[in-house]
Amino acid sequence: MARAKVVPQARGHIKKDDFVKIIAGKDRGKQGKVLRVFPQEGRLTVERVNMVKRHTRPTRQMQQGGIIEREGKLQSQTSCLFVVSVSVVYALDTKS
Repeated sequence: MARAKVVPQARGHIKKDDFVKIIAGKDRGKQGKVLRVFPQEGRLTVERVNMVKRHTRPTRQMQQGGIIEREGKLQSQTSCLFVVSVSVVYALDTKS
């Protein structure tokens, strides 16, 4: 029987529509709004960060195929909560 993967949870959770700043990886320093959160995987999707190219073929819904750019998932440990009004970054403690 397969066991579920246990992901450490942060004390302050990052939610949808929060602003975050990326602190690690190829997109370090970028800021954006959280579009989706995947708590079971410990990942999230941030607006205009970690853009990936998807090759699609034509379908009935999308008549023209081609290369589409969209946001990919990021590990939640690589982002910090960002308060826009005072430009302060809060690092969330993942060791609990």
